[in-house]
Amino acid sequence: PVNKQLCQIPSTDTTKTVIPVKGRLIVWADNQSEQGPLHIGLKLDKDGESVTLSRKDGSGSLMLVDSVSFPAMVSNMSYARLPDGGSDWVIQAPTWNTANQPMSLVQPSGSPVLVYPTLVSTSFYVLNASGLTLTIFDLTGKMLCKISCTSDRQEISTGMLSQGLYLVKIGNQTIKIMKRAGL
Repeated sequence: PVNKQLCQIPSTDTTKTVIPVKGRLIVWADNQSEQGPLHIGLKLDKDGESVTLSRKDGSGSLMLVDSVSFPAMVSNMSYARLPDGGSDWVIQAPTWNTANQPMSLVQPSGSPVLVYPTLVSTSFYVLNASGLTLTIFDLTGKMLCKISCTSDRQEISTGMLSQGLYLVKIGNQTIKIMKRAGL
């Protein structure tokens, strides 16, 4: 186990480490601390692990600020709160210092089709997809199910899926979802 105090974000340059109200801060867990105070000396495990953010109180004791356990993910994906600061976590493409948004596509009518959450246990939701066909594929390209969306808010059950990563195709858009283990 890593000693969490060894992964301290330096406070030597508060212009880079103090987060303003409603702000955000990108901290790189890339084991490249020579790149500056926001690159910490550890690398996160692609197979998933837990991350804890804490601070020292006036007496020097560590106080929990926030924590999350994230699942296994493919490269270049992010585990993000949706919406920013919310309680739901999703696997999505990194948003690079902008607000996290639901995965979406725009239909010809202009209504966005939204898929959430992307880290699923028993189901996920599709909004504004009435009249479209949703298809779920495994990573080998095998079609697992095809569903005609009949309402503007449709719940899609994932009971037939085992743990793992899947591709959801709606129209010409493909979105990745991950089914959690043991739920």
